[in-house]
Amino acid sequence: MENKLLEKKYKIPIDTIREGYKAYQRKFVNLRRYILTAVFLILTANFVYGAAKDSDNYIAYILIVICLAFAFREWYNPVKLRNSVIESCKELGDPLYCLTVTEDEVVISTETEENEPPEPARLPINDELSVLEYNNFFLIVYGKLMFYIVPKADFSESELDIVRNLTKGN
Repeated sequence: MENKLLEKKYKIPIDTIREGYKAYQRKFVNLRRYILTAVFLILTANFVYGAAKDSDNYIAYILIVICLAFAFREWYNPVKLRNSVIESCKELGDPLYCLTVTEDEVVISTETEENEPPEPARLPINDELSVLEYNNFFLIVYGKLMFYIVPKADFSESELDIVRNLTKGN
């Protein structure tokens, strides 16, 4: 059995989930969104110029609408996804989470009233693991696609230090 550095149960308020998801999107999603929006708007300007030069160029008008739709989609989809995740979390109720930290891995599990709880997330402590600290929570990110929100409210200062120092040894 590995030596447990920390084992803590906690709940995540919906506001913290919302803040955490926004922080994740700012860090990993928004740059792509800005770049693609700029590309679509530049293409739109190019097609507007083409349509202005030749008013019979109906394809330019269609491409203007398509580019504007894609630019809008780049801004709408992340907001829609965030709202969908928040609604799903609200439907779960108020589950109890458990954070376990050992020397080699971080394990995040959910305690539910179901017969079979979901499989815990096991995140090896390596170069792919990062811990981002915010005012009210930590964002534990593995790679760029998997992230977990850990609120600070239920943790003591020594427990917070353990979470802060997860990636210091790498």
